[in-house]
Amino acid sequence: MATVVFTLFASVLAFETFAAKGPQPTICNRACWGARDTSCSSTISTLNRAIIHHTAGSEFATTGLESSKNYMRNNQNYHMDTRGFCDVGYHFMVDKFGNIFEARKNSMAGLPRGAHDGNNFNSFGFTLMGWFHPDKPGGANQPTAVMISALFDVIAWRMPSEWSPYGSGTYNGVTVGFLDGHRKVKATACPGDGIHGPYIGSNYNGGLARNGVYERKNPPIAPSALQATAVSKTQINLSWTDNSVVETGFKIERATASAGPWSQIATVGANVKTYSSTSLTMDTTYYYRVRAYGALGDSAYSNVANATTLGPGPTITSHPQTQTKDSGQNVTFQVTATGTGTLIYQWRKNGVNLVNGGRFSGVATATLIISALEATDVGAYTVRITDTAGAVTSAEAQLYLNAIVIFQDTFDSNLNGWTAFQSPATALTISSTNHTAVANSKSAQLSSSYDKMYRDFTPEIEGRARATFWMYDNMGGQTRWFGEVRSYAGAGYNSGALLQLCAIGRYGVGFGTGTGSLANEVVDSTKYQGRVVAGDNKGWFNLNATRTAGWHKFEIERNGTTVYFYVDGVLARTITSATYSPWDSVTIGSYGPFTHTAVTGNAWFDDIKLEYFNAPTILTQPAGLTRIAGANATFTVNATNNVEGYQWRFEGSNITGATNSSYTRSSVQASHEGAYSVVVRNRAGTVTSVNAALVVNVPPQITAQPEEGSVRTGNTAVYEVAASGTEPLSYQWFFNGANINGATESQLNLPNVTTNDGGSYSVRVTNVAGTVTSAVVTLSILPPQVLEMEAVQLTDGNLKFTLGGDSESEYFIQTSSNLVDWITITNIILTNSSAEFSAGVSNHPALFYRVYQEDID
Repeated sequence: MATVVFTLFASVLAFETFAAKGPQPTICNRACWGARDTSCSSTISTLNRAIIHHTAGSEFATTGLESSKNYMRNNQNYHMDTRGFCDVGYHFMVDKFGNIFEARKNSMAGLPRGAHDGNNFNSFGFTLMGWFHPDKPGGANQPTAVMISALFDVIAWRMPSEWSPYGSGTYNGVTVGFLDGHRKVKATACPGDGIHGPYIGSNYNGGLARNGVYERKNPPIAPSALQATAVSKTQINLSWTDNSVVETGFKIERATASAGPWSQIATVGANVKTYSSTSLTMDTTYYYRVRAYGALGDSAYSNVANATTLGPGPTITSHPQTQTKDSGQNVTFQVTATGTGTLIYQWRKNGVNLVNGGRFSGVATATLIISALEATDVGAYTVRITDTAGAVTSAEAQLYLNAIVIFQDTFDSNLNGWTAFQSPATALTISSTNHTAVANSKSAQLSSSYDKMYRDFTPEIEGRARATFWMYDNMGGQTRWFGEVRSYAGAGYNSGALLQLCAIGRYGVGFGTGTGSLANEVVDSTKYQGRVVAGDNKGWFNLNATRTAGWHKFEIERNGTTVYFYVDGVLARTITSATYSPWDSVTIGSYGPFTHTAVTGNAWFDDIKLEYFNAPTILTQPAGLTRIAGANATFTVNATNNVEGYQWRFEGSNITGATNSSYTRSSVQASHEGAYSVVVRNRAGTVTSVNAALVVNVPPQITAQPEEGSVRTGNTAVYEVAASGTEPLSYQWFFNGANINGATESQLNLPNVTTNDGGSYSVRVTNVAGTVTSAVVTLSILPPQVLEMEAVQLTDGNLKFTLGGDSESEYFIQTSSNLVDWITITNIILTNSSAEFSAGVSNHPALFYRVYQEDID
């Protein structure tokens, strides 16, 4: 009968947990600063919260290390002798020079309970020496950069390796961050507005302090908003947002396919946010990604950005040029280029191909002609030139109008739209007299000094603007006739307070009292006159233009707070420091509604015209936004100068329907991240805002839950979770609802399990946008498997074995003749807890058999 030997082997997987703890900074311990000995005995069981304070005293006046040591001794005396504490209430203190002091005894190695936040359970107090709140006499202290850096250093080093500065929990009955300010624990101003607002804030998953501490314990935070722009056939420029506080620099990687393979092409230093990728191949698409690196490793990658180098097409030797023209003029754009074979041209306006017809000709040639320029022609013109080797687009040439007419009246339609001033003012009349030779043309005639009319216009005229009045001077007895532009607090004539009035024409009576440079002005009846009613220099004044009989062109031009007065195209007077206010109405006539002795006499008005000059001006640019996925993001622009429309763009492409001064992207998702801008237009031109970046932080989502399982005593249990969301993702595994120390990866390995390991397991996944907890799964611990193997020798000499064990487990059968050298003869997978096999016939006097097990994954 053969001898059977049974041996069971079980495989065990080893794992390693990497502690995330900042390096120890230089610390002046209690012996260093000469602390009094103390006998505090109270300790805390765990340390999971860092509370930031300020001393709210004169400690910021320290002059150096020795001076700060003296403040430390004074602070200890105050806490012990005046407050009745057993020692300094804080655990660590930092001065403005970045010196760190161990305050409470045993704070560097032990867990002494402090006296710093009114609760003092499981927390350490980290204190800045100074008064950082505006109620300080003479103003708050301003923390130094080295002071803040030292604060982050000592928190990152002293807090436990598994501790994270992100997140919050209930503490002293209120919600407090795991890194937070004293004021969040109890009613106090500490650590002052100068610390809490700029560095701590109310976002438990962000802020300079939490990020700064995190990056002293972990690799840097990943850059974002990477953009790639091709600038030539061989160069692509990169730019990105630096989200890290303590990075050493950035690693730049490149690929020629979106999925890689990737190669590191360069590194740049800390705080650098641009890079030029050169020596590239023309007309080739390149993909880029960037990550920060530091003393503790590399960050996650940024988004992937791509650009295609310019192709080998034609060479433009002379680009079309920007032009400014008057309405009705002809415009010619010209380009000169060389290339291979026949050159094909396509002119574009604002990126849209033009076609011949109407007032456009030459759209497929080197010369584009626009006949009789209109306001709608204003825009950016380019030409795309193609040859047999490729294509190239010219630089933009802007086309501007000298002035945009928004109101004009020749009185050929009588006085429609004009209204007489309030009684006793009277209306002007229509006359066949006019300043042109056009048949049947008319003008408005004034016959009495009571004649005066107004007309409102919308929208109001902003920015640089001009009002033109043609007026006929018959050198007769009418002493007052002039044109005016007005500005009211409301919208139109007499709607609210009069903010500004500018007049030009004849005012041949006493001026009254002027101000500023017009204080001593006296009427000169041989000249024409002007008027400004608001500003440093206000009143009636003479123009440097002598009266003559006939039609004259009178113009008022406003540019900011300066007003120019022209007669027949010649500058006749300049008034500075005038009050700026948009024009909303125009008037013609004489003295009008004011009771006076009527003056008879004629004057005529014709071709009244109001114009503006400038494209819009953006006063407030749209600002970048960071939002959690699902929230709304609203971008806003504030623009002036006769704005007539808006067009918002995403990554340079128009957003359909986004034509207001604000744009809301509803329920933002990761695909909405990128650059948003807006084109603001009027008939004089367009202006494009800066790019405002939208960063979307996607909360974590569990894509694969941990699975229920059972394992036998002594074996390894493995749980895994898969999650998506904005990187970095952090993990914390729980056993029966309690943290498992060091279990902060996506996979949890439990080697050599015992019955004590049986229970409920779950994992919490956290990122900057939120937290999600997995389903709870149960681990069942089974007793050790007893393998049974029986052997029977058959009559034909064969050995027949019966093996009993776990289903779905693989067993290896080995034999030996000397119990030293073993040979595997077969393997068996049990499907029904038992199996039979034959070992064949052997003439060996003695054989030994054994079996060992491996679990099937």
